[in-house]
Amino acid sequence: MGNDRPPIALLATDLDGTLIPYEVDARQLRALERFRQLFARRTPGQGRPWLAYVTGRHLALAEEGIRQWGLPPPDLLVCDVGTALYRRSAAGWRRDADYEARLAHSWPGSQAVAAVLDPLAGIEPQEPERQGTLKRSYYVPLANRAALLAAEEALARAGITAKLVFSVDHRRNIGLLDVLPPAAAKDAALSFLAAEQNAPIEQVVYAGDSGNDIDALISGCRGIVVGNADQQLRQELNRRSQASGRLYFSRWPYTAGVMEGCDYFKIEGRWGRASRFSPAPRP
Repeated sequence: MGNDRPPIALLATDLDGTLIPYEVDARQLRALERFRQLFARRTPGQGRPWLAYVTGRHLALAEEGIRQWGLPPPDLLVCDVGTALYRRSAAGWRRDADYEARLAHSWPGSQAVAAVLDPLAGIEPQEPERQGTLKRSYYVPLANRAALLAAEEALARAGITAKLVFSVDHRRNIGLLDVLPPAAAKDAALSFLAAEQNAPIEQVVYAGDSGNDIDALISGCRGIVVGNADQQLRQELNRRSQASGRLYFSRWPYTAGVMEGCDYFKIEGRWGRASRFSPAPRP
């Protein structure tokens, strides 16, 4: 990277299959320890990027993953495929109502989506705890991609404008369909966080591995595509060649790939240069 590039202001990373490995070996354990050290005992605004975890998990599952893997607590936590933003404070996680109000504009509500899609053959609503006011989520068999087109057509007939995000749960070998407000998804969260602090999106680095990361990776930020990223994601990123100059394709999978990308983008921890990105908790 050239010396004329501004320092990285925010590192945002997906959890499952990206920062959290599906297969653990000595290399991944070393990478996890490096990641912990990179963001250990840091003081906000004191010479290191801000840290955000961006995940399809709801808040309780995200907290469980952070505890299970001993991950450093992030400054910001984006859950439910970009539809819920939480800020860390002394009192715990605080949900950002302004962010959600922006997404809710023109959204008819999850129950309106459910009324249209729940009866469709080929898709099955996910568990209640995986649903949200700004998200309706379904399981889709990998062999039944026609169900995705059927869902899109059913929403269009009902006059509902929504964003459909498809990804794969590799542990259970099943497709995941998230129906979101048109302005939602992980890229919306990155853009919101950068814009509110007047930081250019190119000062953000995002790491991901699957289909629900594509919007974030092509949002204008710099991206880390970990070595285990699915082939569909790679093909789509290569097709959108305008994004290629901002992306780093790691050789290693999972956490090792995230750290490889951090090295490439020269992301520094608590001893690095000061960042002007400062999403301080609101009063």
